[in-house]
Parts: sequence; structure tokens; C-alpha cells
Amino acid sequence: MFWLCTLFHRSAVVDCFDLTSLSTAMALEAIRKLSPGNNQVLMLSVFDGSTISLGAAAIQQFGIELRSSIDLAHQKGYRVFGEWKPLEWKDVRNSPIGNSVLEFRSVNAFEHKPEYDFVSPLSPFVQKSLQDFADELLPVLKSLDVLDVNYRLPISPLFAAGAASRAAYIRDASIDPVDLIESLTLRRVDDPNNYLVNYLEWRISKSNEFLAEFLPRLSNGRGNQPTAFFADTLFATRPISERGASLNDWVTVIARLPKYSLCISFDGTTLGQEKVKQFAETLSALQLKPALWVISSEKSELLSQATIRRLEDLTSSLNILDVRK
Repeated sequence: MFWLCTLFHRSAVVDCFDLTSLSTAMALEAIRKLSPGNNQVLMLSVFDGSTISLGAAAIQQFGIELRSSIDLAHQKGYRVFGEWKPLEWKDVRNSPIGNSVLEFRSVNAFEHKPEYDFVSPLSPFVQKSLQDFADELLPVLKSLDVLDVNYRLPISPLFAAGAASRAAYIRDASIDPVDLIESLTLRRVDDPNNYLVNYLEWRISKSNEFLAEFLPRLSNGRGNQPTAFFADTLFATRPISERGASLNDWVTVIARLPKYSLCISFDGTTLGQEKVKQFAETLSALQLKPALWVISSEKSELLSQATIRRLEDLTSSLNILDVRK
């Protein structure tokens, strides 16, 4: 058994080298230059959205490069933590599929990567593309020591009115959600008497229907290798306007799919400590004990000992990855 599976009710602080901002070719070159690892982890991006719009040949080439990176990292003594952001696609806006799949452009959202767009998980094209991509690369994804599925959209009402969402809701409810969004202020959005609330709750429900089919295919294909779902630490306590935009309903995911682990990020700030505490309270209410991965940003202070002990009590294993660029 490798070390990730043996840490029950213990927290392991491990150096984690972040290569998620690099292409697979650049990541492979960076791994070649690394010294041999010793229970260290490489965080590696496992998705480049441009491969989908470029077709099957691009996906296959991406898989070859990704597998080479994983194999070389293992040869050098590293474990590989794969991060997959399935809703961030590269160079989509000007592709043939164009605006039919977009939610909004990623300007100042999550990361400053203007060449990336956020796509709608409610688009049939997006859903099939993600399923095909996962099926094609499943032998490669299985070789990852951990796979983190970072499934979320930015928390903004602008991300609740993509073409796919609008078309589907018009079919289901005979209402264009854009009319609802433009006619209400953000404060009034959270009024439960507004029709927009129904639309936002519908978005979450439809997204969860897709995840209920998609996520088991990933975890079952990976066998006993850990698969994690990235959790917005405050999702359960956010207003419906934010939850309906981001769609990161980890509470439902982990309740339906207890085989999944959870992954959260921590930036070392006082606010970050409070967010993790609130996350712990939500997790406690679920009465589940998933494995948990905490990605701690570079040079941040670690979680307080009290918070670590609390998370240990609520999880089957706790692993803290101290990221180094």
C-alpha cells in the first residue's frame, strides 16, 4: 500500500509541487529537471480544454504526454495528484461550438487566464465531451495517485445565463432566465418568492443529475485509487444566487457518492481559517467521514492545531499538501 492509503486519523504535511499552470509538454520538461522525490507530491493538470475542440487525435496526444509525465514522476519517487477542472476549456470562444456551450469568459475569475472560458455543464455537448474525454483517458487517469475533480463556476449571477442553461430552462419552464436576472437586483434574487429562485435551484438539480452519472464512471474506472471532489468551503451557507451560479454542490455529491474524497484549499489567512471551520461544521452535520485533502497555498501558515484535530475527527484520513511553485 502506498503512503496515501495508510494515513488514517493522522495529518501528513507533504511538500506539493504545483505544475497545473503548465502544458503537458512543459510539465514533462519540468519533471525531468526535478531532483528525486521522497514522499513528495506533484500536482499536475490533467485537462487542457482545447483538446476537446481539436478532436480525438488531440485527446490521444494529450493522453500520451500526460502518461509520460505521470510515469516519469513515479520513476523519480513522486506521487502524482491530478487536478481536473472540467468546466474550464481553452480557446473555445472562437471554435465552431462557440457561444452554444459558454457560460462566461474567465476574466479575473479564479486565475488570470484570459484564453480560458467557462462552459456550461448543462450543455449536452459539454456533457458528452467530458464523458468521452474521461472514457478515452481512463487508463491514464487510473495511474494518478489521486484525482481531484475541481467542478465549479465562478460565484457571479453572470454565470447563470449561458445559452445551454437558457435553452433547457425555456423548454422546461417556458421562461427565459435572462429576463428574470435582468429584472431583479441581487438582494431580491434571494427572496424565496421570486421565480428566479426556482431557476437557480433547477440549475443545481440538473447539474447534480449529470454528476450522478459522470462521477461514478470516474471513480469506478480508477478502482481503489482515491478520487476527490473539490469543495467550496462555504457552499452550503452561501445564498441561492451564489450556489445557483457556481454549481459546486459538494454536500449532495459526497452524500450520494461516499466513495469520493473531498478536497479544499486554504490560503493561510484568518478568513481562510474561519472558512475551514465552517466547512467542518457542515461536514459534521452530514455525519459522513470522507478522506480529505487540504491544499495549502505557498508560504501560508498551516491550519491551527485545533482545526486539524477537528478535521481529523470528521474524516477517515487527513492529508495537507503544502504547495510550492
